[in-house]
Amino acid sequence: PFEDKIVSVLRNTPAGFTSRHPPYLQLPLALIIAMMFSDPLLAADFTTALQLGAGNAASISLDHKHVEVIGPAAALTVQGADYSLRDTWLRNGAGPGVGVGGSGHLQAAGLDATTHGSGAPALRVDTQGRVQLSAASSLLTTDGRSPAAMVQDGELQVSDSSLHTLGVLSPGIEVGSNALLHVERSQIETLEMTSAGIRETSNGLAGLVRDSQIHTHQAESAGVLVSGSSGTLTLSHTGVLTDAGSSTGVWAENGSHVVLDQGSTVHSRGDVADAVSASRNSSIEMSDGQLFSEGARSAAARAASGSSITLLGSRALAVGPQAAGLIIEDDARI
Repeated sequence: PFEDKIVSVLRNTPAGFTSRHPPYLQLPLALIIAMMFSDPLLAADFTTALQLGAGNAASISLDHKHVEVIGPAAALTVQGADYSLRDTWLRNGAGPGVGVGGSGHLQAAGLDATTHGSGAPALRVDTQGRVQLSAASSLLTTDGRSPAAMVQDGELQVSDSSLHTLGVLSPGIEVGSNALLHVERSQIETLEMTSAGIRETSNGLAGLVRDSQIHTHQAESAGVLVSGSSGTLTLSHTGVLTDAGSSTGVWAENGSHVVLDQGSTVHSRGDVADAVSASRNSSIEMSDGQLFSEGARSAAARAASGSSITLLGSRALAVGPQAAGLIIEDDARI
């Protein structure tokens, strides 16, 4: 049960930061525990998967409703219709939570969606779907290969919300090709191995994360990983924290470009875990920010294989055996 996993993480998570740490707080793990015990005791209003389209969306309201299903299909699907919901509680015991596509548009305020089962994202946006998630919405997945949110060939806007994953290979947000991502004032947290906070691949559109926090707890879990994307991902006034070995804070590779500005901070804690890393003809630009790595053979900033890192008005600090503030490899530059 994932209750034991939560307790284990809490016991091994430092209570807070000292003055030398970047100025952002740890994400509220207690929130996840509260979510575990906050499931309503009332009977569900809907116990079969809902498929909403142009023909029936207007006649079904999910405001202040409970949807609880067990099955491989998404608990709620919106296709080819504009739909809004508020304060909806949604659970799927064996599959995905919400799917939006076919040019469908969903405005979700106060959505509380949790999924169980492998390959079960809480939210999936594709085929020109659009989703606006707001007003303290919460997405949680409990098993492996289950991002809290996935977007490809669609648009995802997240504000004032939280996204958590408890399984392996489960990024907070998975971003694919032709995807528009905009995150503001939100929290993204992953608690298992190989689970990046944000993982973006082969995307040609620009993205923005502003005034947010990203925290990963286990090994091989970058805070932000961008690979093979021609669109720039910008992190503005955002804190990134990784808490295990081989977990780079912000990693750009394969021709990708990442910008960190407006006082963003990146902090990696673990061996072979750089704060920022650019490789294979990629670039990272930071202005007015802070980089901090704690761990053996780690760097505050590492550039390799034809890549570049630009630091303007920023601080870079590395602590640990064989660690370095700046590491330049091959024909890279900082």
